[in-house]
This record gives sequence, C-alpha cells and structure tokens, in this order.
Amino acid sequence: MRRMLRLALALGLVVFGAAGSARALEYLETFEPDGDPAAMMAGTLLIGSDGAWSGALADGAYRLSNAGKKGGIKYFHLGRPDQGAGAETLTVSVDITARFDGKAAGAGLVYLVDPRTKTYYAFMVAEGGSYTVLRRGTQGFKRVASGTNDAIKSDGVNRLSVRLARDKARLFVNEAQVIGHSVERTAEGNAGIIAVDLGDYRFDNFQFATE
Repeated sequence: MRRMLRLALALGLVVFGAAGSARALEYLETFEPDGDPAAMMAGTLLIGSDGAWSGALADGAYRLSNAGKKGGIKYFHLGRPDQGAGAETLTVSVDITARFDGKAAGAGLVYLVDPRTKTYYAFMVAEGGSYTVLRRGTQGFKRVASGTNDAIKSDGVNRLSVRLARDKARLFVNEAQVIGHSVERTAEGNAGIIAVDLGDYRFDNFQFATE
C-alpha cells in the first residue's frame, strides 16, 4: 500500500476534499524502513544520535527520542520557503504516537517555516489531551494558544492537520477542528515535524497538499 501511495505521488496524484475541490498531493512521506533517509524531509532527519536525541526508521515510522535534554527541541522540514507558493489553500498532516516524559513534552507539526530566519509556527499535542500552538519569531518563542480538546487521544495515534488559507490557520486533530488563529506569512507553505522535551515520538504519513 505504501509503495502504491508513492507511485501515485510520482504520477501527480489529485484527490478531492469534502467540498469537491481538487487537492494536489505535493509531498507524501511514509518513512519506509527500507527507504533512503537522505531522500526524506529534504534529508534533514536525524538518523543516529545527536546528544540526548536519537532518531531511526522503525516499524514503518520515524522514531525520535529524547532521553536526557529537558526542554530540547528538534524539528525537520521540507527545506523550501516557497513550498506551495501561489496555492490558495495549503494543508499539512501527520500521524503521531507519543510517550510524553517531560513537563513541556509535545510533538506535532511545524508550518510556515523560514529556514533563513529559523522562524515558524508549531502545533503540538501533549499529555492529557492537551495542545499548544507556538510562534517562534526572531526574538524567541511566543505562545499563541493552548488548551485541551476531547478529539485528542491519550493513547494511540493522533492525526494532526494544519490548513492554511491566506492569513488564517485552522488546526485539526483526528479531523475535528481544535482552534484557528491568524498567521504572519513570512514564508510560504514550508512545513515539517517537531518534538519538544523528554519523550519518545513516532511520526508517520506526513503529507503536504495544495488547492
């Protein structure tokens, strides 16, 4: 099935949203265990160890662990600030399974990533059905929103999605909208995955689509 999805992507897969609008799947990463990490997420994935962090392809997913650095942050993105340029709507999604060990632990998506300034937004789920939205600007981090939502599973897989249209972002977990917020479009649709603080995080089925 995973190889069929990759073939469809190579052929220029077009899917349709609930309202019947055409959605072009620009990027799909299923983290195949026999895949080439250098070809995944623009070659930014950590494979091996980097201090307290370790990363590997395992059981058809990307596993990222932090065993000792409190407050540590790791994120990986597609590497193109113009990703999805000109599209009316951008949607990025990923499946996450996690064990949160630190007080600030969370995992999710980064979006509107500008690799030149290292600024981005982050939408993460955490322990107890909670979520956090952060903005990393040139002066540091700012909390955009946080809370809890019944759509977030305490155990098992949570699918996170961010849907961007002009200066607005709508954030979903398991297809239920959790929150919406305004954005500063200093970059286009460049997006990726993120993990924060102590824990064990698994990412799968990362996709980037435009309309």
